[in-house]
Amino acid sequence: MAIDKELALKVWEAIFGDKEVVADCFGAYMKKDAYSETPVLCTSSRDGRVYDYSWTLAHIRPVSSFEDPTKADSLNNLEPVMRLSALEMNAYPEFTVRGKKYHVVPCFGYDGYGIEDEDGKRVDWKGREKRMFSE
Repeated sequence: MAIDKELALKVWEAIFGDKEVVADCFGAYMKKDAYSETPVLCTSSRDGRVYDYSWTLAHIRPVSSFEDPTKADSLNNLEPVMRLSALEMNAYPEFTVRGKKYHVVPCFGYDGYGIEDEDGKRVDWKGREKRMFSE
């Protein structure tokens, strides 16, 4: 499956509904209309400062860690994250984003992966909302 803007927006809407600005699982803000692999600078309505609100769909478990790379594109292995957060998710099974440690965990009962913080708390949308994509 190709991960493109059309798919990304469908995933956004399935997770966040009609919200235009949300925080990713690491606390970084992203705007629905700022899906991009490059910075998308916008003025914050909270403080009037300019921030990068760009986001992407990141593989929780990296493609390179799969014996069959096509399994990496499962919707339950994708997490909408701010673009800079995605760049920090470069190690497996543990990685650090914004100075905090996380690790990848398998989801039980279905094909997918989640993210736990160093305290063992699930931070990915599937873990927080106790739901998943049915594929």
